[in-house]
Amino acid sequence: MSVHVGRMSIVDFCCIRSGEVEFGKVGLVYVTGQNNDSDAASSNASGKSTIYKALTWCLFEECVDGDKADAVIRRGGKSAKVVLPLSRDGRDPMTIKRVRRKGSTKLTLMNAEGEPMAVSKAEAQAIIEDYVGLDFQTFRNTVLYGQNDRSRFADPNTTDGKRKEILRRLLKTTVYQDCLERAREWKASLAKDAAGRENEVGIARSRLSEYDLEAIQEKHDGWETDRQERVDGYLEDAKRHKALATSLKPDSERLDALVEERDAVSEGVQEWKGEGRREELREAMSEAASRRAELGSEVKAGERERARLEGEINRLSDGDCPVCKSPLDGEAPEAYKAGLREVLGSTIEVADANAKARTAAGLEFDGLNAELDHENILIREHTTGIAQVASFERAIASEESALEGVKVQVTHAIEKARGALGSIKDARAEVNPHVDSLATAAKRVEEVKAELEEAETKLAVIDGKAAEVEFWVRGFGSQGIPSLLLDSCMPFLTERSNHYLNTLADGDITVEFSTQRELKSGKGEMRDEIEMKWSAEGVDDATLSGGQLRKVSVAVDLALMDLAASREGEGVKLLALDEVLDGLDAEGRSRVLLLLRELRASRGTVFVTSHDAGLSENFERTINVVKTDGEAMVKETA
Repeated sequence: MSVHVGRMSIVDFCCIRSGEVEFGKVGLVYVTGQNNDSDAASSNASGKSTIYKALTWCLFEECVDGDKADAVIRRGGKSAKVVLPLSRDGRDPMTIKRVRRKGSTKLTLMNAEGEPMAVSKAEAQAIIEDYVGLDFQTFRNTVLYGQNDRSRFADPNTTDGKRKEILRRLLKTTVYQDCLERAREWKASLAKDAAGRENEVGIARSRLSEYDLEAIQEKHDGWETDRQERVDGYLEDAKRHKALATSLKPDSERLDALVEERDAVSEGVQEWKGEGRREELREAMSEAASRRAELGSEVKAGERERARLEGEINRLSDGDCPVCKSPLDGEAPEAYKAGLREVLGSTIEVADANAKARTAAGLEFDGLNAELDHENILIREHTTGIAQVASFERAIASEESALEGVKVQVTHAIEKARGALGSIKDARAEVNPHVDSLATAAKRVEEVKAELEEAETKLAVIDGKAAEVEFWVRGFGSQGIPSLLLDSCMPFLTERSNHYLNTLADGDITVEFSTQRELKSGKGEMRDEIEMKWSAEGVDDATLSGGQLRKVSVAVDLALMDLAASREGEGVKLLALDEVLDGLDAEGRSRVLLLLRELRASRGTVFVTSHDAGLSENFERTINVVKTDGEAMVKETA
């Protein structure tokens, strides 16, 4: 269905003191201006764009340039007022009046009879957006092409989230968001109910665990098993101690044998009294050794004297004096040699006697040493015998102690066996402490089981409903119907954008819209991203000039308008373009004008602002905004 905008009245809004703009008359409308406050008297800053600003402010209390609150009141004015009539096929017409006074804005809706509607400001705004079928964001992207508007769909700086928000509002998928919120509320309510039921189940199970029949039965049986194990252990102890007492028999045969062997050795050990004799032998050996040494010295001295005498005799035999080596004549040398021979004979006799005496002393020493060795053997034999007797004494004492220990062990084993039999009797007399608790638990378990079964049945019903609600949460969520709608409009946007670019750029520029899905980090959910690609003169992702970007932006906005119309029927029968012709060469302007004529046929009324007064002949109507002394007036010329 078509929405028609009527004659808009402006009073003290921004720089416009007063004026009226007819939006309802079909045709191409050229908006120019004259700034008499400028020396050049150009249209710059004359207030042309303020017409569009007043339009969006009246409809949505929003301006493309961000002005709000008291900033819209003309300097020197007391209040800003804009009145705009609307009509829509199949619905009653209405009029919007928005007034801004210092510190507050008043919004009034009037019906066909001019009577104000009794609604709040928020309700009135909701009625406007429902009537027009657009909110501010979608309006600025489908009806209005604002100069230097950075929130446009095709602007490279527009975020993916902003683009999706524009499409959501344009496609009216906000209803799915409402459905999603309702589904989430239902889900939360069911979750709350489930939590309550789960709490009941938990309490029942907790109570059931308090009376865990199986556990108590296990305790009961475990206690009986433990008692039987203790009885069996005591019985085994009694048997073991009895067997030990029986096996421990005192054995005196080894003791008797040891005593007999000790006595035999004792008889063979005689008292030895040879210690004095060993001392006498040592002294005699010492004396013999001394004599042998002295005789040895005398023998060596005699041998030296004998050698000396024999040498002297030999020298005299040569006939020379052994001292001066002069020849010896006469009897004197012979007499001297004879004396030497006599002395030599005596020396030999004495030496021989000393040698015999030395040999005799050595034999005496050897005999004494042999006798001493014999004495040593006797003392060792005596000492060994004594040690053997002592060893037997120790063995006898150890054996006697062992026999006494065996008797003690036998007595101890008998006492242990009796103690074990007593423990068996005591254990069998004990009463199982779990008998009463087992009976009580059996009764309570049946009661709690019935409560648990009831709570689990209710919880299962809630879980079934929760599964159904989860289906709707997913269906109305970002990966459900909104995602499908987003996918479905991408080919349409691509086709319509390229349709307009074919006129604006002679097919040299093409765009393509698609959705890309990627996994959200750490959440396991998919996320849609709108991807916009373009090519210029056959080069993909080419860097576009400012003029080319403007053509793409206009083409995409027009495609969005077509998308809105395809969803709503005819849509708003108005298109407002701000300075879309400025900055273009002659060919570019001709292409835009050609497109404007095409759009006139589909949109009815097309407004275009421009600085170039020479373009007015291409339009059916002209609106001139004249600014003098800071105040602008709006006038329509033929």
